[in-house]
Amino acid sequence: MKSARLLHLSHTDIRKDSRILKQMHCLKNASNTFRLFGIGVMMEARGKNSPRASELQIQSINLYSRKLNFLPRLIRHSMEVLELTIKMVTKAIIIQPNVIHCHDVSVLPLGVFVKLFTKSKLVYDAHELESNKNGITPILSKITFCVEQMLIPSVDLFITVSTSIEIWYKKNLGIKCSGVILNSPLICTNLDKVKPRENYLRNTFRIPEEKRIYIYVGILGKGRGIEQTIQVISEIDNAHLVLLGFGELTEYVIEQDNAFDNIHYHTAVPHEQVVQFVAEADFGICLIENISLSDYYCLPNKLFEYAFAGIPVVASDFPDISVIVQRHRLGVCCSLDSESIRKAVLDVQLSDPIDIGSLRELSWEHQENTLRLLYNNLVR
Repeated sequence: MKSARLLHLSHTDIRKDSRILKQMHCLKNASNTFRLFGIGVMMEARGKNSPRASELQIQSINLYSRKLNFLPRLIRHSMEVLELTIKMVTKAIIIQPNVIHCHDVSVLPLGVFVKLFTKSKLVYDAHELESNKNGITPILSKITFCVEQMLIPSVDLFITVSTSIEIWYKKNLGIKCSGVILNSPLICTNLDKVKPRENYLRNTFRIPEEKRIYIYVGILGKGRGIEQTIQVISEIDNAHLVLLGFGELTEYVIEQDNAFDNIHYHTAVPHEQVVQFVAEADFGICLIENISLSDYYCLPNKLFEYAFAGIPVVASDFPDISVIVQRHRLGVCCSLDSESIRKAVLDVQLSDPIDIGSLRELSWEHQENTLRLLYNNLVR
């Protein structure tokens, strides 16, 4: 049987996108069923490429229009969209894919256009609830919903990151064939607890053995409870907070690092190393603010990274998050007012050890099985 050509399209740099890379490797390793290709956008400023990217056929488009900073923003953005469309569609048609996997709504119109020329199957992978997410304006929200509503009939398979988001798309956009692929970490431990880095965090930040280490991993940005968490933990004598990542609040976090002895900033590390770093901490912080439906229905990467590192978590009391935390006894959920966070930060110290063996359904190995099944049904 001839291998099916599977093309992943993304407006991000695929070489740095852990979710896309994990999916591509999963399907690449599915015997000889698929030949994998990826087309994304070059973003050198976003850190180093994942070592796993070199094993795949990934083309990264360099958008020269992004460098035209002297132009008004609207004109420059329009030129970027036009340049991306021409380059991505041309490369995609040359590949002649049997399946097009579109990551997020930005490239869905391009996927539908390529499908018309190649008669391929179309997969729409919504990493968020696209029309109702943090940072989107009301006008753009309506436009996004209309675009999805218009293009969904061309979609053969819908994939997303949480059950509530899947249900929302089924109810509001009539999605029929769908599946959930969690943002679980890729670890090579066969579900054993990851070996800590031999007191790296304690030695780096001079944290005494008797103090408890709380860790936040991810984007240092608005809507993630960072300011509230720093305020609370800075006032707790036996607690230290390490914030690992990058983003718009980096300077703020560094200022808090300088202001408080128990607040510490660490630069981002490669995705493959996150669980190993986290494993040295005692507890994880996964507090998301209820800014949008996408936030309310989310299941963040960090929740699973903490779980597989074996550390209890302080998490937002949202539907999908609380189900996971309660079902697998991962820690404590709370609202985002200071008093609730303080109580949860103290209560989580009484949590039982996490049973890593009970997390099999959350593992990336389990997500791989689900993804292969969805694809086998799609191309058969």
